[in-house]
Amino acid sequence: MELNNLRGELEITNLRYGKDASEEYNDAKLKEKLHLHALRLNWLNRSNENDDNVDAISEAEDYEITLESLQPHPNLKELHIFGYRVGVRLASWFSSLTTLNTLVLQGCEKIKDVSPLSQLPSLKSLSLIFLSSLEYISNSNVTSVLLLSTLQRLNPDHLPNLKGWWKDVGEEEKEDIPPFECLSELNIILCPQLTSNMPLYPYLEGYLRLTDNYRLKTFQRTQQMKMMDSFSPLSNLTYFSIIGIESLQSLPELTYSLVSLRMLFMDKCPKLKTLLPAFQHLISLQRLEITSCHEVDIYGADGDGNMWQAFQSLLFLRLQDLPQLETLPDELQQLISLQKLTLEECKCLQLTSLQQLTLKGCESLVGIPEWIGNLKSLRNLHIASPNKLISLPEGMRQLTSLRSLYISDLPQLETLPHCLQQLTSLQDLSLFACESLVGIPEWISNLKSLGQLHIMGCNKLTSLPEGMCQLTSLQSPFIRDCDPILEQRCERETGENWHKVSHIPDLYIGDEPSTSSSSSTAVDKTFKSFRKLQLCNK
Repeated sequence: MELNNLRGELEITNLRYGKDASEEYNDAKLKEKLHLHALRLNWLNRSNENDDNVDAISEAEDYEITLESLQPHPNLKELHIFGYRVGVRLASWFSSLTTLNTLVLQGCEKIKDVSPLSQLPSLKSLSLIFLSSLEYISNSNVTSVLLLSTLQRLNPDHLPNLKGWWKDVGEEEKEDIPPFECLSELNIILCPQLTSNMPLYPYLEGYLRLTDNYRLKTFQRTQQMKMMDSFSPLSNLTYFSIIGIESLQSLPELTYSLVSLRMLFMDKCPKLKTLLPAFQHLISLQRLEITSCHEVDIYGADGDGNMWQAFQSLLFLRLQDLPQLETLPDELQQLISLQKLTLEECKCLQLTSLQQLTLKGCESLVGIPEWIGNLKSLRNLHIASPNKLISLPEGMRQLTSLRSLYISDLPQLETLPHCLQQLTSLQDLSLFACESLVGIPEWISNLKSLGQLHIMGCNKLTSLPEGMCQLTSLQSPFIRDCDPILEQRCERETGENWHKVSHIPDLYIGDEPSTSSSSSTAVDKTFKSFRKLQLCNK
């Protein structure tokens, strides 16, 4: 009697099958446990799986009578059935589960008929996984049985023989295929024989995944639906994955309705080439990944208009294994919201027009490739927080167009590499939080164009090189939070390094300005004007 008060979730594992097991499970009287919310039933692996002498029909009946004896109370909300391996039929009590909202059937290898599911009026989530004998969801025709009108999530997964929802659908009936009225998530995985014989899904909101040569006919028919109101089919869809569709050559033109799409992932579509005009309608896209699509044209050469212009909300772009990618499209500079660009295995890529490169927060980065020297147009290079990076590549000597170099949080960097002395066009050099930096090399005198030098948080730096005397273009460098000895050595008139920096008009070392006598009057006037400006603004 006390067990009848069981509440919440009950999981029964290592279930046996046969008459004796059935009698035992009948005595458990699961039907009387009205407070159970969820039930999980998991059968043992068959001990005689490889025995050819086993009567398959008898064994199937043993599984079926066992499942019949496990009838739950009609109040059940969730039911999970695992390893019902040779049972051919579902139990007769399925139709009594009028409040069931979640059903998972997994590893039910011999089940061919799941038509009792149509009698579950409250079902919201249905997962059919590893049902290797299942060919159709419904044995009725298109119009004879109502669809699962409450279904919100559908997950057909590893169903190698699934051909469609209905068994017999003529060409004339395909025009009358009904839609799911509430479905918001559809995840189709490894169903290689699935055709267009599936219900439509105009109200899909969450995630749509199409794989394994699923022919896209249902997707296209869904987009072409004429709704009773002004609603556009699939206008609420937010995540869309297209994976392994070998016949796909271009994205459907009807993407104008995907106005809410946030993420698009395309992978292993070997014939996919044309992305226009589809891309021009994806105005809400925030994440785009294109991988292993060997023929794809990301330049929009086969279409009219700017392929990337619509992506004003794009935050993340990943391009991987695209042999056609030889240089980045000029239009990428219009992606004003882009935060992260990832390029992987694009062996033909030549970034000869790249002007700005930022490597930030790459904690596992141990080296920068030598081919960085091929970026002949690079003007700004920002390297920050690669904790494992010890040195910079020699290839950097070829960055003759570089104007600004920012190096931050390289704790293992002890000195500036020799390759940097070739960067004679460098105008701005910043060194922040390089804790192991012990000195600035004498060849810094080669950087004749250097106008800004900022050094902060390099607490082992104790002196400046003689080459500083030859940097006549320096205007207002600052050096802060380094070794206190450096500040003492750069004290005006008295410090032993003062002669190296005395020619600089506006020099800040520590928290105070250290100016030469020739510029002190001008500085005083500047600060007086600044104080007057402050007063005027109060």
